Amino acid sequence: MTDLAALDATAQAELVRTGQVSALDLVNAAIERIERLNPELTAVIHTRYDQARAEAQGLLPHGPLRGVPIVVKDLDGSSTNDPCHLGNIRLKEMNAIVDHDSELIARLRRAGCIVVGKTNTPEFGLMPTTEPLAYGPTRNPWALDRSPGGSSGGSAVAVASGMVPLAHGGDGGGSIRSPASACGIFGLKPTRGRVSLGPDDGEVWGGFVSRGVLSRTVRDTAGALDMSAGHAIGDPYSAPPPVAPYLSDVGEDPGRLRIGFRASVGGGLAETDPACVAAGNDAAALCESLGHSVEESSPAALDDPALVGAFISVISVWAAVEVTALSEIIGREATVEDVEPITWFYAEMGRTTSAAQYVAAIAALHGW
Repeated sequence: MTDLAALDATAQAELVRTGQVSALDLVNAAIERIERLNPELTAVIHTRYDQARAEAQGLLPHGPLRGVPIVVKDLDGSSTNDPCHLGNIRLKEMNAIVDHDSELIARLRRAGCIVVGKTNTPEFGLMPTTEPLAYGPTRNPWALDRSPGGSSGGSAVAVASGMVPLAHGGDGGGSIRSPASACGIFGLKPTRGRVSLGPDDGEVWGGFVSRGVLSRTVRDTAGALDMSAGHAIGDPYSAPPPVAPYLSDVGEDPGRLRIGFRASVGGGLAETDPACVAAGNDAAALCESLGHSVEESSPAALDDPALVGAFISVISVWAAVEVTALSEIIGREATVEDVEPITWFYAEMGRTTSAAQYVAAIAALHGW
């Protein structure tokens, strides 16, 4: 019997297409893995097993990912009649439910994907770790005493541990890329406007946030981007369409590339772990051995301290907006008891930021 956990989404869909397994087989196998692994990892916080099994036995779209089980981050992606708690304890207590799919999830469903659960995330996606008070920490499958990063940490762990081959995620300041790195999988932050944030959002964090997937193979991410890219009604802007499907680029000779790399954190904000430096150097050496031009490069703008200040200004204002939205949902003004301390800190900072200061921060970021 084929080890389904070892296959990427493309290979799993091929088994369904050729009749070697059914969509229900894939869903049941994913459920078994979640049930076995999740108690130790806390990657999946909501399950929809009955619905997933029913969908697997129903009239699935004949899309390129027909029958592939996926999970959805409990923050950036809504799925019809499923909980959406945003990592917040009050929304968990209320068991807040959404009544529609986000555009991205709708497109992945049309490609044939089946949602089997939703994944852990820090409250409102504000932290680069995944350990909300509402659900507790998600643990890195390679070392249980380590963090998987965040904010798409639950999704990254679900993929890295083999629960599912593909997971939804969102990225404002590294929230797809960081957990992908920490968990040893592939994570791409799509270009702003490439994937619609609708119908609920036009842009988030002043344009910082993009949404996409985490996977174990480049071809899965490329294929998922082909299926999910493009504007939707109401989008304030969109990226130009690609000249060819992204999947067609996988395995193609890119020619001789000019590649720059750096091994230090921008602005000297933190030390870079030697293991990360070594990994970067190894990747650079590999690219060079393949015939590319590789050089260490650190443009001065990458160390401009004004970038961090502008970024904090933007996310603080958005944290204030999130707390206000929480107040509307719970039916009273949210207090410090309703959110985590770091969320309240950012929201308080956001409330003291004037409209003029916010616009200046956006302008600075555009200039950068």
